[in-house]
Amino acid sequence: MVLQLNKSRTRLFSTAGAHGIAVFDVDMHAQGKVVGGPVCSTTRVESMPTPLGVFPAWVTIDPTDDVVYSCNFFSKDVTAMAYDDASRTCAAPFGVCAPVHPGIPDKVIANLDPNAEPGPFGHGFPENACHPHGLSIHPSGKWMVLGDLGSNNLTVYALPIGKSFMEGPPDCVLHAHTAPPSNRCYGAGPKNNCFSKDGTVLFSCNELDSSVSSYRFDESSGSLIPIGEPCMALPQAWLDSVPPRPLPFYQACHSGGSVCLAPNGKHLYSTNRGHDSVSCFAVDADGCLTPTPQFTIPAGGRITWTLTMPSDVLLLVINQYADYDQPETTRYGDGKGDPNRVAPAPHGPGNIRVFKRDPTSGVLTPSCVLEVDEPLAIVAAEYERWGA
Repeated sequence: MVLQLNKSRTRLFSTAGAHGIAVFDVDMHAQGKVVGGPVCSTTRVESMPTPLGVFPAWVTIDPTDDVVYSCNFFSKDVTAMAYDDASRTCAAPFGVCAPVHPGIPDKVIANLDPNAEPGPFGHGFPENACHPHGLSIHPSGKWMVLGDLGSNNLTVYALPIGKSFMEGPPDCVLHAHTAPPSNRCYGAGPKNNCFSKDGTVLFSCNELDSSVSSYRFDESSGSLIPIGEPCMALPQAWLDSVPPRPLPFYQACHSGGSVCLAPNGKHLYSTNRGHDSVSCFAVDADGCLTPTPQFTIPAGGRITWTLTMPSDVLLLVINQYADYDQPETTRYGDGKGDPNRVAPAPHGPGNIRVFKRDPTSGVLTPSCVLEVDEPLAIVAAEYERWGA
């Protein structure tokens, strides 16, 4: 689900399901080509009863390249592992952080559909427990921010990790905003997040209510302060047209996928699964977000996940299914959503959609399409580094 490069751009880290974290060699002299197979290291003992086990949902590398952090979605914790670059292996966790969950919100319990088919996960999922889903490290290397989809919290820890990570109170816990009344979920559901280049602002992709938020970050204390109101990443007219709630989360018709800040810091982009689009926001000098006149543009495929910018003039978007030229298209929601979007069997390949970008206005223009087999994640090194 996630790809990350180390600082020297010689190693590629990936979440790998039951295999934990996979590390690949990257050849800097061949335009970043991945060489050979992965070396895998487990993040936790695979003893979970869910079909996906511990399920590492995020991997982050410390700026020193000595520590790897993994968000383990179903084991409800974050692990810190010493990394050895010579062997490309992660040692057993030397630090484990288990965030505290306040309990399933009343709204979620009240809105569960009694007629819904039982799913493979717990009652009230995903707000039934902590589900760590994204980590970002401050440019100074002194702080780490955890986005927890289940508890609806953004939590800040000091680095190098210490008591606040493993057993003491965190340096900062900020409860994200609640979801709109029409949404079955109670919280916004912070997923992944990223810092501005100077580290003064943190941007958050909120999965459960399809919104994005920005926060002012105080480097001296590690605290987060909301900037303005969160921005919905989808047109309200489209939201009003989707099947009514309540629905179990895994049957939802839309959810936020990922967020990416342009290298020049002027625009923030997010992906929308279900709506299958990319949203664009202008970033003011104080970090406040404003939808651009373009606002959303079709992503060129279905079930849009991550996105990345190798330069200020290119945006690359991952679509799990590339059925842009098929009359019957894959839809998000386990067979219970829009009946006009029926998935063909078997699923077709996915794609990488390339957009040209105007660095001043943020406007995206569709360019080429690269066919890939059902991708979920993408990462790009600096454009100039490869001489492209």
